[in-house]
Amino acid sequence: MQFKSILIVGAALSVYTGVFAEIKITSEGIYTDKKTGLTLVYGKAEVPSWYWGFEVMDKGPVVQLYAFPVPDEAVDPGEIDPYSPRTFYVAGLLRDKAARTVTCMASESPAHGEGEESVVWDLSAAKPVTDEKGQAVLKAWARSRAMTLFMFADESMSSPMFTVLSETMESIYGADDFFLPTMRRRSLGDDEFAMGLMSVMGGQVAIRATLQTQTLDGENGDSGINAEPGVEVSTIEAVSVKSHPYAEMKAALKAEPVTSLADYVPEDRLCVLVREPGRIADLFEGADAALTRLSPLIGNSFVDYALLTRYAAKFGLTPEQVKQWFSGGNVEELAVFAPDVFFRDNTDITFVIRFKPKSWTPFLLKEDSKDILTVPLLGSGGSFHVTVRGGLLFASTNKNELQLALRLADGKGKGSLGQTDEFCVMNSKLPVTDETRAYVYFSDPFLRRLTGPEIKIGQLRRALARAKMEWISTVALLYRLDHGQDAPDLATLKTRGYLTEEQAPASEYALEAGCRVISKTWGALDSLKTLTEHPVTLATKSEEAAYDEYRERYTHFWREYFDPIALRLDAPKDGTLTLETFILPLIDSSIYNDMQAWFIGEDGEDASVKPLLMPQYSKEPVASLAMNANFSKLDGVYYFSRELQLWGVEDLLAALDDQVVLSLQDSDPVLQTAFPALNTLGERNFLGFGGEEMFLFPVVSSLLTRPCDLAVRIREGQEATVRKMLRTLLISRTEEWFSMESVFIPDSKTVLVSWTVLGIARIEYAVTVENGWLHISNHPWTPVLIAGSKPIGEAHAGVNLALSEMKSGLPQALSAAQSKFRKSVYASGSQLIPWMMAYAVDAPAAARMQQAALGYATPVPEAVSIDIRQFTTKPYGSWVSQEEPTLQFSDNGMFSGIQNMQLWFRFEDDGLRSRVTFLPQKGNAN
Repeated sequence: MQFKSILIVGAALSVYTGVFAEIKITSEGIYTDKKTGLTLVYGKAEVPSWYWGFEVMDKGPVVQLYAFPVPDEAVDPGEIDPYSPRTFYVAGLLRDKAARTVTCMASESPAHGEGEESVVWDLSAAKPVTDEKGQAVLKAWARSRAMTLFMFADESMSSPMFTVLSETMESIYGADDFFLPTMRRRSLGDDEFAMGLMSVMGGQVAIRATLQTQTLDGENGDSGINAEPGVEVSTIEAVSVKSHPYAEMKAALKAEPVTSLADYVPEDRLCVLVREPGRIADLFEGADAALTRLSPLIGNSFVDYALLTRYAAKFGLTPEQVKQWFSGGNVEELAVFAPDVFFRDNTDITFVIRFKPKSWTPFLLKEDSKDILTVPLLGSGGSFHVTVRGGLLFASTNKNELQLALRLADGKGKGSLGQTDEFCVMNSKLPVTDETRAYVYFSDPFLRRLTGPEIKIGQLRRALARAKMEWISTVALLYRLDHGQDAPDLATLKTRGYLTEEQAPASEYALEAGCRVISKTWGALDSLKTLTEHPVTLATKSEEAAYDEYRERYTHFWREYFDPIALRLDAPKDGTLTLETFILPLIDSSIYNDMQAWFIGEDGEDASVKPLLMPQYSKEPVASLAMNANFSKLDGVYYFSRELQLWGVEDLLAALDDQVVLSLQDSDPVLQTAFPALNTLGERNFLGFGGEEMFLFPVVSSLLTRPCDLAVRIREGQEATVRKMLRTLLISRTEEWFSMESVFIPDSKTVLVSWTVLGIARIEYAVTVENGWLHISNHPWTPVLIAGSKPIGEAHAGVNLALSEMKSGLPQALSAAQSKFRKSVYASGSQLIPWMMAYAVDAPAAARMQQAALGYATPVPEAVSIDIRQFTTKPYGSWVSQEEPTLQFSDNGMFSGIQNMQLWFRFEDDGLRSRVTFLPQKGNAN
């Protein structure tokens, strides 16, 4: 006996208007599955149309009630009349086998009507059925439940429950033909094409490639726990790249060492120096919430790792206490260092703090001490370590890390990061100033450590353990969803067919209440052990092979030297904030190679750059992209020069400079390209644009889709020549699918160029000369004039965003943000609903349980509510009946709190420099 599972909602768009008949459920049978122990009761129901579903009242004897067609009606809904009365099987889990009746609610899909009817189902008539028939019902019920849950998810976003169901439907429920590939997350991995123009220009792509944080490609399941390690890590060849001749560079630059708290930081640790700690308290204000809010921008559910809360708790503090401590003006400066960058999974952090005179400390330590005080943390079982030396407070989550800092203090900084020639050289390239708030440094030795076999293999082991633990936790949640109670132990999950011994070795993993998994080696997911707590000394053969492959694959990223990175956050008195990044040298990346060849030549023979100018328009554009490039290297320029010959202005290119600025005017574009919010200044994404295409596509697509202005700088002394050429410009061309013509308008000294496509679409461009610029506009009848020029810095390219000027285009930009926001709500809801169903809790409680079990939560915003009865959210509706409210200006998501932003970058002889400056809105100093 076979059933084809078909979800009863969403088969058509019309609304059912027929007369409702009384709905009845006739008991058919009851079945207890021997392997899983699940008991299902099922019956036949007559419903008015295809769009009716069933649910039981809260805490009834039957739960998780789903409907599916009887065998003779198991057909595609597109082949039948969806509004005719239908007969379905209704099956649910029977928790109370003594129950005689159950009250159900039959309701019509919100997308198709508002019918609702209470149905009393007589369970006493249900008779035991054969294994064959009962297993067929179990399969169909399991498919219906999975499909109902899947309906709530966006196909591009991940959900642990969906992954577990997709891969265990056959082993647990026997549903061997269940397959839903569209729900698998589309992974961009570490592909450079996942990065956008803004990320490239801001240097994030270069930083990401330099840090090489991706996990090794280890064998599935081999976490180093059960394997036989026999290879000494010290014998494994690490990524081999030379260091810069820093001593020679220091002498050539005549750079002087700078005394700072970096004198207490080991040279192979990530270093963060904070010069104005009183201001850092502002960063704690809603920082976890801000990180959660930004999740939709990368195409994910709302993810909250509670990083600030978690790391503050490592020192027995709350984020509020940390804010109070810093905002009280007690701290003069501080340094923070860490042995790796894996903050999400867990790492050790160490503080070196200099207090102001007569200040108080949270640990009440005043006098120098030779001893280290270990402070236990009640409840968590952890501890931290603290002491005072030389008037400085030292605190760390790891005693060994603290002792490294103390040895540097006792040795007056000898051997520290701050006294290296490298730090001296980089500080001369990107010096700490009086306006500097924070300084982050990734040193050459730190990068070697981060890409070395010990860290990479340790990272692999922990990542594989995390994956196993997340799987076990989600399987335990599925058991709870099925049985209404937590699995008492892993042995029960294995006996019932939910897990195998290979998936969860009893020697390594244990299960606690709330689906919380404990690893003997790594602890719990919300507080995994750090890599420094479990240093790798011996590796397995497979781990050695994985690292060897990694080393070979990524060695080519460095041309000759490792590239240290410095980031500086400044807070000038004008109220802006500036983040400047310097990378020495630039990695050998295909993205930057293409761009570098375009800007400064194939071999970087001329890294000098002129001041980058932007035109000052009579009306401020909402976004501008400026380029200071060598356009003679563009393939398209050669073909364009041939056109200029035909138009009688073959010398025009020689009169133009290499500075080009594309400016987008405030508007509501009719045709939108597939780019985020301010479209066209966006992503490489699926098109894989690189090099010149990354810059040229925004120009071309903007000229065709929205009001914009293209300004090309005219060489000094050539403005009159260009005016004369425009006066003699003659375009008259007709091809099979398009035609072009030009006409001169004397009053405005404007050339009007018309381009007609297929005789049905016409675009007009105005070409003028204004204050040193050749101005091309695709909105000639609503012109904006160029009144002058303004420099934005010595750079090869730059972006200026004037978000405060966005008025007409704001609804479209907010709609794009709202669309991402809506999908993230669905994705978060899809992860919360199994917890809400399994534990009968609301969404906030489900998020807390998720956090405790998995180490992260997917909370929905406070304004969003989830109704698990209808699998809908308010105000966004359901996946099959989506709704979207109108956002207000204050809801501008990604740029919340930012009034204007400017970004530029340039290639230098020895590296890449980028700068991002933004002006916070009043009351949003962060």
